[in-house]
Amino acid sequence: AATAAVAGKAVPYCAVASANVFNFVAMRSSEIFTGIPVKDKEGATLGMSQEAAKTAVFQGAITRAVIPAPILLLPPIIMRALDKLPYPPRLRPAIELGVIVASVGGCLPCAIGLFPQEASLPVSKLEKHFQGLRTSKGEPVEFVTFNKGV
Repeated sequence: AATAAVAGKAVPYCAVASANVFNFVAMRSSEIFTGIPVKDKEGATLGMSQEAAKTAVFQGAITRAVIPAPILLLPPIIMRALDKLPYPPRLRPAIELGVIVASVGGCLPCAIGLFPQEASLPVSKLEKHFQGLRTSKGEPVEFVTFNKGV
């Protein structure tokens, strides 16, 4: 019975997380084919990279899967534990609201910040035309940065 209760709480999370991931990938899938702008350490745009786009979409999809976890998984687990404590039943809505607010306020920023907004990749992981590029100062470009989106 306890396993069924826990599994029942996971169903809404799985539905929301999969919808989040599907929506994110559907909206950003064109970037995998066209690429996203990558920049050197000086901020100069070097071109469009499909490899950077794949990384950005992958990281964004993971973030989108994690975002609903604190809202849909933690409150039921915490409330199940709190239900074993003696408190007046009329306080339950206030306690539940407090748990939800704490979950959203405490965990949601962590989920969103799972990956940095500006990500970087070594040039060796990018397409061939990015190999051997140099900055305006003549230094070899070893890493590129890109906006991963959320």
